This record gives sequence, structure tokens and C-alpha cells, in this order.
Amino acid sequence: MGWESAAAWLVCPHCGPDSAPAGLFTAGATLRCADGHTFDVAADGHVNLLPARRRLPDMVGDSKAMLLARRRFLDGGHYAPLSEALNQLAGRHLANAAPASGLLPGAPAQGRPGGGMPPPGRAILDVGCGEGYYLGRLQHHLARWPIYPFGVDVSKAGVSLAARRHRGAHFVVADGSARLPFATGSVQVLLSVFAPRHPAEFGRVLASTGLLLVVIPTPDHLREVRAAQPMLEIEADKERRIVERLAPGFHLTGTTTLEYELSLNPTAVANLVGMTPGARRGRQVAPGAGDVRTPVGFTLLAFGPRG
Repeated sequence: MGWESAAAWLVCPHCGPDSAPAGLFTAGATLRCADGHTFDVAADGHVNLLPARRRLPDMVGDSKAMLLARRRFLDGGHYAPLSEALNQLAGRHLANAAPASGLLPGAPAQGRPGGGMPPPGRAILDVGCGEGYYLGRLQHHLARWPIYPFGVDVSKAGVSLAARRHRGAHFVVADGSARLPFATGSVQVLLSVFAPRHPAEFGRVLASTGLLLVVIPTPDHLREVRAAQPMLEIEADKERRIVERLAPGFHLTGTTTLEYELSLNPTAVANLVGMTPGARRGRQVAPGAGDVRTPVGFTLLAFGPRG
């Protein structure tokens, strides 16, 4: 799936969502806005929408080594139950949501230059998508729906890895802690899986009938691994703090806790530690003599927009 239709969901990072018209359209191998700002589509299919004045060093975000470790770990199926839980929640929400109109909020009836009106469908957005594991599996799960899956990450390496594997989705380099390059009210399902959150921007881009899914670890998550390896501690009262921080714009509609036990061999442990922020700090994995059995736990918080 190319950018010909998907570009209509995006807004120019220079002009902002309040310009008229704000949307992007395709012009050959680039995306353009009405004011002439252009953004090249990379060979792997991703687009970099970081404003030039905010171009970040290549090492901002997860490094390529961290992302490859994550891909190896996730490809082992260790977090597949979490992915399935997200898929079920998103699918249930779409089944109960009103039919998509095919017109983004604020879009002119005559469409946008060069691209026409946004096509029928719903935008699914994973902010902090990394190498694309959760969005790719969600895209496959929702294949019968007219959806436009988007992944955003500040890591160029992550977006490139995701775009090469998940050809049917659309990946964008953008800073999830700043203004998101999406139209106001355009996103029906927004994922934040172990990623930083920007409450104001989440509230802006999410549709009034949309669903925000936030995933955080439970206190016992990876207990035995964290006791033996150089991993960051889990923040105390993390769930309460997140609900409070999101409260001005969102109300909690449901909480799902998923817990099970894993048996991880030394290679899986090395990949697990290698994909965490501790790896960027140069912390070394302590080699284990055998498999490690450890609980894993995830809390899935579902939110709806206020008002």
C-alpha cells in the first residue's frame, strides 16, 4: 500500500494542523503540502516528517542494535499474548464504532489538491512503534477492516526496520513527545506500548469516538530477570500516575491485566536486556548458566476522550 491515499491523514509539520488545507498529497516520490513543503519517500517506504530545525542525531531513540535485539526477542513469541490482547481490544472497538465516513474532521468537501478526499477507512496509530511488531500484527488481525495503519517513532533505524517488514503499513519518523503530524480528530485507535506519552497531542489527534490503549508493566514483570540483570526498575504506582496524567483529556474505560510465566534461555535473556534502555548505557548482560523462569505481566489501560 503506497502513500497515494494514506498521505491525506497527515499534516505538514511546518504548517501545522490548523493551516488550510493542512493535509499532504503525493507528487511522484515525495509528499507535499499546499504551501510547497516536500518530504521524500525513502526507498523502504517510510517518510521523515521531523521539521528541519528539529532534525535529531541518529542515536536519538533506540539504537539499531537495541531494535534488532527487540526484533529477535519478539520474534520468539514471548510477548505474543500481549499482542493478541491488544488486537482483541482494538477489533472490538472498531466493531462497535460508527461507520467511517471517509472525510477527516476539518477536511474541505472538495478534497485536497492532488489527492482528493481521504478515502473511507480508519487510521490506526502506534506512537513509539519501534521496529513495528505490535502494529504489524494488529494490521494483520484487522485485515478485513478498511484501515490505515501508521507507526511513528523518533528512531530512524526503527522506522526503517518496520517499513521494510510491514509493507502494508505506513511509517513516519516524528517525535512522539512533540506535535504529531496527523490531522486533528483523525485517529480511531491509538497505541502507546511501553512508550512515552504526550497527553495533549493524543487528545488532539484521537477521534471523539476513538480508543487510546496504553500498556505498562506490572510490578512483578520480569522479576527474576531484573534481579539478576542490569535493567531499570519499574516505577512505583505507575498505573495511578498515568491515569492521573491523562485525566484532563481522557477517562479510563477499562483495565486488563495479563500475567503468565516465561522460560527464557540465555540468548533470549541477552536479547531482552539488549532491547532495554540499560543497553544504551553500556550495561553488560551477566551470562546465565541455564534457562530463567520468570513472571511477565502487563496492564492494558483503555481510555476514551473526554467531552
